[in-house]
Amino acid sequence: MKEMDEIRLKKIIDSAKRKLAELKSEEFSEDTKKEAWLSANGRCESCGKKLVLGNHNEGEPGAWEAHHIVPKSDGGLSDLQNCQVLCLDCHKKTDSYGMHD
Repeated sequence: MKEMDEIRLKKIIDSAKRKLAELKSEEFSEDTKKEAWLSANGRCESCGKKLVLGNHNEGEPGAWEAHHIVPKSDGGLSDLQNCQVLCLDCHKKTDSYGMHD
């Protein structure tokens, strides 16, 4: 029984380490971006412009970026609580635009 508990605990720890590594990664996961977009009702959280879920291409209508509210360089994670949906124009106005934090 003790051996099975140790195996389960190791699996839980390994899973937590993988999740932490994902949260510390530079990019938001596709699931996180989709959740943030849905939470923002498909609109820019700064100006309210209507956005297109899968559109991240400059020059196309409804293009948007998932923005780190707390920059990665300041310890911000790539999780839903730190994700802000912004149209490209509003994203360019952020203090951290172009930092690739």
